[in-house]
Amino acid sequence: TTIEDTTVTETDAPYVTSFTPTGGATGISRTADIIVTFNESMDTDTITTTDATSCTGTFLLSKCGNGGDNCNNAFLSSNSQPCVPMSATTPTAANDNKTFTIDTSSTLGQKLYYMIKVTTGAKDTSGNALNDGLSDNESTAYFRTR
Repeated sequence: TTIEDTTVTETDAPYVTSFTPTGGATGISRTADIIVTFNESMDTDTITTTDATSCTGTFLLSKCGNGGDNCNNAFLSSNSQPCVPMSATTPTAANDNKTFTIDTSSTLGQKLYYMIKVTTGAKDTSGNALNDGLSDNESTAYFRTR
């Protein structure tokens, strides 16, 4: 934005305001969409998922142990299946590019814990990277299917 020959650049890092399913939720449908909402509009070119198990997107989904602290290791290379494939590499954007819906490519496993993670590769429209858990708004959440 230019005001009287002065350029002002927005430098506030975006952050996740909510996950659906919410962190710690149980009894989630095995076909449920995953929804991530940010505090500001995001650059849709930086919001991506993976269609393989290589964990290459900015939105990642992984199976994890028994929930809670066990999910903190969900994205380590030692995890036998670090990422769950998504149906599209670009989530559906809404709400002025603040809300993104992710569809898994297949039904999730029964009574399993999953961790959703948003990486610092996700950027707002000014190019600011995600505030990766440095505020009260963490960039991960886990849930359990029914």
